[in-house]
Amino acid sequence: MKTPIVWFFGAAFVAMGLSPTRAWALPTVDLVPISLSFTEVVNDDVTGTYSQSVNVTIKNTGNVAWESSDATMSVAIGDNVVTGVIYGPTAGGGFALGHRIAPGKRGFVHLSLPSGTLHHCQRVRVQIDLGHEHQTMIRAVFYNDTAVLSARDANRSTACAILPPPHL
Repeated sequence: MKTPIVWFFGAAFVAMGLSPTRAWALPTVDLVPISLSFTEVVNDDVTGTYSQSVNVTIKNTGNVAWESSDATMSVAIGDNVVTGVIYGPTAGGGFALGHRIAPGKRGFVHLSLPSGTLHHCQRVRVQIDLGHEHQTMIRAVFYNDTAVLSARDANRSTACAILPPPHL
């Protein structure tokens, strides 16, 4: 016979849609940066000022959906710390501001950087969720928030390839 405390937690996991045999799998939202793309955009066509429109693709590797009333996220790209807005996938195949990101699904953080900050195929350090406001439960979800990604110019058709060092 199960002890009452084990039965209580098992019932709680079933109520949350989780398997009681995997009680260690606490409900988590774990967002991970997986790619980086940008394009130059005109801010003001009279003065000719430009900026870079940047998308950091994120994936929810947790086991519950990301949902928040605050769809802004602080992100560090290289030495630049900026706040962007989070877009999640829609049923129609597009993306919507603040839309939920289910487990295993991708969304993106849209932000703006000064013109010329990123270059095609440049390797840059990206860290998401600087305020630790969008991921849940255990501290371990913050350990994979940083990645070195290749910046891809969305207007170029050439992919960024990482070649191995020459063999001498």
